[in-house]
Amino acid sequence: MTAIIFNNSVYGMTGGQQSPTTPINASTTTTPYGNLENPFDVVSLAIAAGATYVARWTTAHVRQLERSIKDALLHRGFSVVDVITGCPTQQKMKPSEIIKFQKSIKSLGVFKKEEREEFVSKYFKLIDILKTERL
Repeated sequence: MTAIIFNNSVYGMTGGQQSPTTPINASTTTTPYGNLENPFDVVSLAIAAGATYVARWTTAHVRQLERSIKDALLHRGFSVVDVITGCPTQQKMKPSEIIKFQKSIKSLGVFKKEEREEFVSKYFKLIDILKTERL
């Protein structure tokens, strides 16, 4: 299974409300005085949830993002790609400013890539064992 998370730090399609990834102190329609909650780090959350492929890129890193999505889709196991996207309305930035900001982000790359036997494979092996025991 692969989860590709388009992360613009708000629920933009419904009016720019706070989301689990809204930065602390960021102003949204539902946090006009700033977000008081610490945001989720999608990469840390995915690793803690047992994902075996975890990466983060921005929409300014097109080639790396494309390669990472392909790797995630081909990877056996749970894969997560956190894609930092811009929201010109919420961030009150021009698209060129968003791209410049995204290119300055340092915490990008593949954070985990681990080969591990998948649950379905283990399940089918158990079925085979049970079939032979019945004979």
